[in-house]
Amino acid sequence: MRFRRPLQCNSGATEFRRGGSSIIALSVFLERRTELLIRVAAGPVFLTGMLIGPVSGPSQALDGVIASVGSGAITRSDVEREYRLERLIEEGRVPKTPPDAAAFDRVLNRVIDQSLLAQEASAEGLDSAGVRGIAAQRLAGVRKKFPSAGAFDSALRSLGMDEKQLLEALEKQERTLEMINQRLRPSASPDREEIEAYYRETFLPEYARRGKGAPPALREVEGQIREILVQKKIDDRLSAWLKELRSTHKVKLY
Repeated sequence: MRFRRPLQCNSGATEFRRGGSSIIALSVFLERRTELLIRVAAGPVFLTGMLIGPVSGPSQALDGVIASVGSGAITRSDVEREYRLERLIEEGRVPKTPPDAAAFDRVLNRVIDQSLLAQEASAEGLDSAGVRGIAAQRLAGVRKKFPSAGAFDSALRSLGMDEKQLLEALEKQERTLEMINQRLRPSASPDREEIEAYYRETFLPEYARRGKGAPPALREVEGQIREILVQKKIDDRLSAWLKELRSTHKVKLY
């Protein structure tokens, strides 16, 4: 099974649909999926195709090594490049200015986490037609954010990339997501009490706040609530796993 792809509310709130096929809920995991897992570095390769180089060396010293994962160095330009690529994928634009300090720190932590997760995914050798198909769909979605093919190509060139490289990067991302799903989902099933508690303490108050009339019965939304809770448990386990990976892979910040 794959993670269900969330529908997102512009407000960032939780939306419930009676009788529909989805409960829109930007849970901790869904936010993390958008923010953390939207980028992936496979092995020592970032989305841009740049290698994480050795910690020492003249070129790294000039650029400024700011972190290391094992023997691989992460430079300031790596993080700034990743920030620009994130904006291209998410917003259909390449920012002209570098990230501010807060955004820089967030991107740096995502780069570190993605490097760790991608090494795990690479070791498992995951690949499938489904992964490639989803990556192709996402590439088409990114392309549609630009007014023309020329504008899309120009944005990619500004990052030193072409469309094939972006597709390969998205495929690596999907393999990492599949690896997380396979490892963490089996132990993330909520019990009946947790489902009922979510319905009573979260679903019903939110539904009432939106003033949409009589709420649906638990049986009508149980499947969606179960998935929300699964995703929350996966997020909790992912956070713990990343903490462990940072320790075992000797992640350092400079």
